[in-house]
Amino acid sequence: MPALKLDVHRTTAQALFEQRALYLNQPLIEGQLFLTVESDMMRHLQVLVHCQDNWPEPQTPGDIFLMALGQPEDGFDREWLVAALCKPGPHQQALCDALCWRPGLLATSDLVALYQQKAELRPLLFDLWRHRRDHIPAGLMSTAELRGKNIQLQTAALRYAASRIDIGHKLFLPYFRELNNAASAPQIPGKLMATALWGSLLRGTGQVYETLWRAIEREHDAKSLYRLLRIGALIATPELPAIIRQYAKGNPAKAAELLALHGTKSAIDTLANLTPTPDAETDFQAAWLWISGQHLHVAPRLEVIGADKERKLPEALDWWQQRRDCFNAEQRLLFGQPLNLELVKAQACQWGGRYSLNLLDLLAFLQKEPIPATERISLRQRQRLLAQAGRKK
Repeated sequence: MPALKLDVHRTTAQALFEQRALYLNQPLIEGQLFLTVESDMMRHLQVLVHCQDNWPEPQTPGDIFLMALGQPEDGFDREWLVAALCKPGPHQQALCDALCWRPGLLATSDLVALYQQKAELRPLLFDLWRHRRDHIPAGLMSTAELRGKNIQLQTAALRYAASRIDIGHKLFLPYFRELNNAASAPQIPGKLMATALWGSLLRGTGQVYETLWRAIEREHDAKSLYRLLRIGALIATPELPAIIRQYAKGNPAKAAELLALHGTKSAIDTLANLTPTPDAETDFQAAWLWISGQHLHVAPRLEVIGADKERKLPEALDWWQQRRDCFNAEQRLLFGQPLNLELVKAQACQWGGRYSLNLLDLLAFLQKEPIPATERISLRQRQRLLAQAGRKK
């Protein structure tokens, strides 16, 4: 194939990779857009795989992603893959995405060997194993192995453990036992505590609820507090909307997300009484989309009546006022319907973006067990894994 046509395929595939990256960082993107971008990207890549002899030196994350997926079926350049994985930065995440889409590029045993050699890569490798659903040696997950390591590594390891249905609750218990027994706040950071609580929650550990409230009361870091409040929103504890109202003063976008995830009448009332700041308007719109299933404006509009201007009630508030009395206090809404397991599973297959992780975790919570899909894999992979999981029930 002429070099000019190959350049067109490569440039188009790079642009589609960048478009997908933008979608991943948006709150909610319709799944069909994801599927179209991903399938078009792979179509151009297939041309490159069969016709590209020499790949240019990668300059962007998209280059790394395409170059990794463009490796021949036999004779992978493993040395190049390992060297690229060891370089921190956005290229590293792009390569991890490629290794999720095509796990055979680097086997689990290759990554375990890298884990032993490069301590700084260990958190990244645990995340990669989680997205790929790799089985790793049990010794890497022992309490003795993890305690005493840096917080980033412990958090990544517990995230991996929480995603594995074959790992029991004993690994998580030591992380919050201290919180229940000690009079003073423990040294365990909130993000690590939240991960341990999540793993325990999926395994039916009864003391999670009391521990969660103790952790929320003692947490002062906004990012760690968000992680803890998110667990409360997944559970939909009735006391949470009042706490999120206070949290919203400094974090309106995150508060809107959490209130939508909670989805109860009191949570939606709280959201309706929050005023979106300009930088949080996208998240408020996504929150109302999550609740209503409709694209509703969240800011008042101006209507011209004669020579006067009148401010019209935002569509989101008008939608809620018309429906509020139809729902009881315990009911949760998701995309305009009463929340249930089958609805969550269906929506998890139809939406991408940052909030799609909320759908996946909500599904795991309702099923009371980890699910095989994650937020970084392709949407087609997610749909297939969730369908397969459903057939095993």
